[in-house]
Amino acid sequence: MGWLVPTYFAYSKASAWGVGKAVSYVPHILTIVSVLHDGVTRQSMANVLRYWVPLFAAFWPLVYALMCSLKRINEERIFWLWLWIVPGSLFFNLLYMADATYLNFLTAAIVLLALIVLDGKRQAVPLLATCLAFNMLLFLFFVPLPSRKLPVEILDAYVGKYTLYGI
Repeated sequence: MGWLVPTYFAYSKASAWGVGKAVSYVPHILTIVSVLHDGVTRQSMANVLRYWVPLFAAFWPLVYALMCSLKRINEERIFWLWLWIVPGSLFFNLLYMADATYLNFLTAAIVLLALIVLDGKRQAVPLLATCLAFNMLLFLFFVPLPSRKLPVEILDAYVGKYTLYGI
């Protein structure tokens, strides 16, 4: 809300200043591509995929540890880390964001949750090393797969955009 309200007021005043198309941006992200306005549409589902596909691609080795952390949600450290993740995740799922900037604010919380859950377990180093190696390899060597299948195109678009190939 700290971003939404000031942005809305700024764009609503922009029309008075003669800034034509900029005024339509905030209503667009709140109505056309938001699940809050029209429910589940192709645009709102694309926004949800834009969030989950790169997130899963980046942290798939840690999914088990993250699920295990939910069993320990009553622990203060785990509760606060989930509180770090959930509001921002809701924001990025419910409102349109063209880029996966959420990975910037989520990365530390996800890695810390995994470290807490895996503390003292044999799987800790292999899982974290797999996550690191996979992300490095994905970033350096990703190339789009030629295909007309929707799942492959989604991966190419939402994962490949943030690799060396996409840059």
